[in-house]
Amino acid sequence: MPQSANVINGTEYTQLATKYGQLVTVLKASSVYMYDALTIIANMDEVAPTRDLIVAFDSVYQQNAGQLGSEGKFLEVVRALNGHVLSRARNTAGTTYSDINDWFAAQESEGFDISFPRAWADMCALTGSTVDNTFVTV
Repeated sequence: MPQSANVINGTEYTQLATKYGQLVTVLKASSVYMYDALTIIANMDEVAPTRDLIVAFDSVYQQNAGQLGSEGKFLEVVRALNGHVLSRARNTAGTTYSDINDWFAAQESEGFDISFPRAWADMCALTGSTVDNTFVTV
């Protein structure tokens, strides 16, 4: 069935899912980097550098580590994107898709390459949409 102007196409979905999947991966890693920096300061042999730096580094870590390490705040985006597709896209019979994987397969049959990072698939699963591994890149 031809692509409707009311729904994104497979390329646009893939681009958005990839960007958000990459974003979550980077943010999760950043909390580890902050912890590692804090550990370096805590393990310094000299008291003065530790005293000068530990409070600021610990404060930033404490304020951000939990937020950066969680994909929870991005689930609204996953729900919106998948909801958009499932409510607007139509299959060859003219009805909406009930499974996002069916839409992915239909998009691939129309020539769109559907693939996105594991982080996106994991967030989809947290929202109740299990994604077939054939659409997940390493």
